[in-house]
Order: sequence, then C-alpha cells, then structure tokens
Amino acid sequence: MTNELESLRRIAIILAGGGARRMGGADKALIELGGKRMIDHVIERLSPQVDRILISGKNDYGTGLTAIEDLKEGPRGPAAGLAAALRWIEDQAPYLQGFMTVPVDGPLLPGDLYARLTEEPGCAVACGEAGAHPTFAYWRREPLANAIRIALSENNVALHALAEACGVRRVAFPARTLVNINTPEDLAAAIRIRENDRESLIKFRASTPADAAAVHDIWARSVKATHDFLTLEDFGHISELVRTEYAPKAALLLAEREGRIIGFMGMDGKHIDSLFIDPEAFGMGVGRAFLAEAGKAGAPLTVDVNEQNEGAVAFYKRMGFELTGRSETDDAGRPYPLLHLRKQN
Repeated sequence: MTNELESLRRIAIILAGGGARRMGGADKALIELGGKRMIDHVIERLSPQVDRILISGKNDYGTGLTAIEDLKEGPRGPAAGLAAALRWIEDQAPYLQGFMTVPVDGPLLPGDLYARLTEEPGCAVACGEAGAHPTFAYWRREPLANAIRIALSENNVALHALAEACGVRRVAFPARTLVNINTPEDLAAAIRIRENDRESLIKFRASTPADAAAVHDIWARSVKATHDFLTLEDFGHISELVRTEYAPKAALLLAEREGRIIGFMGMDGKHIDSLFIDPEAFGMGVGRAFLAEAGKAGAPLTVDVNEQNEGAVAFYKRMGFELTGRSETDDAGRPYPLLHLRKQN
C-alpha cells in the first residue's frame, strides 16, 4: 500500500463527521445545493488540487473514497477527525509531511486552497473577514501530533486551540469561498452566491500590452494550483518567458467578470495554445465559456495538455475532446508528457 501511495504527495481529508443540528440533524454531506450533494461539490472543487481525497467519517457516501473512522482512544469533538487522519497518514503514507483538511459543508472552497496553504513551510489556516477557519487548513504531522498529545486529556478540543498550538500561518481568502453550511440561512446564502457567480456575465475582449501583468499573475496562480509536478527551476524559467514574451506580445482572448480579468486563452487557428483561469473562478463555467468562444473558429478543435494535469485532462474529456496521441516531453523538450486532444464538433 505504501509503495502505491508514494507518488501521491498531496492529500486532502474531508471532515464529514458532524451533523447539522440546526437543520434537523441532517447529514451535511447529503444536503443538496443546486441539485448536487454537498460532498460532491467539495470533491469536485478538491479534485484538481490534490492527488488523493479521503473522508473522515464512517461513510464514503458511495464515492468510492477511503473513509477513516474516529479512533476509539483519540480525542472527541472536532479534533477526532484530525487524530484519525494523522494515524492513517502515519500508517499508510509515512513519507508525507502533512495533509490538508476541508469541511464537508464548504462547497465553495477556493480553487487554489492547497497551493496557497502550502506555499511556505509549516501549518497554515485559511482566513476570511470574520477570522480563521481552522477546518480549511494544512497540518504538518509533527506539530499536529504534539498538539493532540497535549490535548488528549481534554474531552472536546477546539480546532482553534489546536491551530494556535501548531503555530499556524494565516492565509487570506475571499469570505465567500469559506462559507460553512450550518443553518438554513447559510444554505440560502450559498445558493445566492452561486447564482450571483453564474449570473455575473462573462465578457470577452482582446488583450493589450497593458494587460500583461494581470495575465502573468493569473498564469502563475493557476499553475501553482494545478501544475504541482513542475520543478521550481522550470516554473521560474517558464514564468519569466510568460512575463516578458508571452503575456505582453501574444494575441489573447481575456475573460472578465465585473471588470476583473479572470482568465485568458490563446489560439493558433483552431488549436488552443493556452487556457488559464484564475483559481478563484474555478468551477464557475469560465472554461466552458472559453471553449464556446474557441468553437467559433470551426471544427476540429485541438489542444495539448500536460498528462500530469489530471484536472485539465478530465475537463477537456468532459467537453468532448478525444485522445489522438501522446508525446514524452513538452514542446521545449522538458520531461512533462503531453496528451494531444481533438474535438470534432
């Protein structure tokens, strides 16, 4: 088992152990938002960010994901899921330095949550305008184990206290992405946020040299969220090329929402040369809208995708693209295999 997991460096745990007392005791994982279960929203948001997702709780909800039950000898309350996840990591993936947690009732979680929480060493917690949200956090094994060991005599350890004991770094995110569904009012608020996101019209326009800094920023944050396989050296080299050559000189199609650039696409005839989206706009239909624009060039559309970028590969296949070939390296000869995809109509 351990050997099979050694290539899975990014692991996220969905904390699914609690019920919604203020919603009739319903299992939060099964509460629907926009016709989809809460846990399915969370899995969809997490999948492009991590290599493996586990569920802290008794039920896998038909997802096929590994469910980790609370330890009989572990702490009670919110810390129980962390203790069980820590034990699983120690037994099954001891090479890992840490893991990320998200709540099952956080269906709008940031698309770059893992990338930003792990930008620097140590434990980190997501923060909104109202303060820290310790269910959205990255936990390093050693400080977490020490904090839990000290707290074992407590009957119900608050996650805020564990976070403080671990010396967490605070990372700011838009408050709308850290919504927890605890009450019917919270659910209504989440529905309004989703509707506003989708109803805010995406406008397209051609890029200008003045957009170069924004284009490079979106590229960098999108790559950090989805291209974990890049070495730091390669990331730095490509970033410099994007900053000095591609962003200011390429003819790009920009997507804007409420006056803010949220993505860009480059085309070479009917070939999609680049498509990058602001992680804060993941899951909001921006990629689909770009493909609709690309389709105006006529069929067939083609695109080359990094094989290790499993989220992008899955997206294009959902959009009707089919595999036509594979290259062992990228266009610059770097050891990042490319999949060649094609959509006929």
